[in-house]
Amino acid sequence: MANFRPYIKRSINQQFPFIATSLMTMIDDEYLLVKRNVDFAQHPVNPLDKRLELAAYLLSVIIVLDQHGCSYQQIKSLILNVANEYVKPKNALHAWWKKAKVNLLSQPYMHWFLDKFDTKVSRKGHPDGFVAHIIQKRKADNEFIFGFDILECGICKLFSRYNYGHFVNILCEVDFITSELAGLTLHRTGTIAAGAHKCDFRFEKK
Repeated sequence: MANFRPYIKRSINQQFPFIATSLMTMIDDEYLLVKRNVDFAQHPVNPLDKRLELAAYLLSVIIVLDQHGCSYQQIKSLILNVANEYVKPKNALHAWWKKAKVNLLSQPYMHWFLDKFDTKVSRKGHPDGFVAHIIQKRKADNEFIFGFDILECGICKLFSRYNYGHFVNILCEVDFITSELAGLTLHRTGTIAAGAHKCDFRFEKK
């Protein structure tokens, strides 16, 4: 969260220059309350649960801006802009490394790593956390390099607790931004946030 906060602050300063300081104070205060629900993510059994600390901060931003009278579209625009600035490569080396990690997926030893990772993410570490399943490419599957299914979404659970479930779709769009910058095309037919029974992620190289 600490690395993400400056991007939120910058965007808040740009859009609300006269009340930016008070808004950031309200967001930080709200986060202290929200993060109590995701304290288990600091030492997670399921590694995907680490995402909940950032999700808690984004939820705090959404709550404060919504209470301030901002529209759904205004909040969506701010969150997507911040996400894009946060994940885009900071230099040529950073850009190379993002794509190099994708190339590692084609290495033979990665099957062993993905099997181990699947064991961890398919286990529910906390009732409010994630459960997922890694989908590895088989010889007949030429359309994707790997994928995963989210079977239980900790972010949906957190946002629903605060009656902000309708805002989770914004975070779902961030997945396309991060995939694009990694040199991947994300294919997805449904999300839990939109009513599907799972979120299916399938990636192919651009």
